[in-house]
Amino acid sequence: MRLKIISQNAKETQKIAFILGQAIRKEKGRRTARVIALEGNLGSGKTIFTQGLAKGLKVKGRVLSPTFILMRPHQLGKFQGCFYHIDSYRLKGETDLLNLDFETIFKEPKNIIVIEWPGRVKKILPQDAIWIKFKIIGKLKREISFLIK
Repeated sequence: MRLKIISQNAKETQKIAFILGQAIRKEKGRRTARVIALEGNLGSGKTIFTQGLAKGLKVKGRVLSPTFILMRPHQLGKFQGCFYHIDSYRLKGETDLLNLDFETIFKEPKNIIVIEWPGRVKKILPQDAIWIKFKIIGKLKREISFLIK
């Protein structure tokens, strides 16, 4: 399924992500972690979206960009599991992601994994990953395109 949404500002972007987070919380019967791949240029809204998604998932604590540490884990509330925010911009490829213990993290069905700059590691991402692309179309306006298989 493909879906395109125009967000007028950061608050709307977070609201869209919040709704997705609520839907993901209700998923049942997963055998592996839910992976969300975020594509877009710097400043296009990936981290803002991730913060809204985290709120919808009831993540405890503040969600910041993991640019300089590559990955930030956050405990999920009653849902259990962990919310992993990975920035693969500085990774050279799939091996670097595996060195972050991606396989173990991915095997836990209660985990949620958000990956910014997924193009660098796409060969090992699952087919059912939710791909979201951000495009700047104005000072605050963003086109958010979803690809859900």
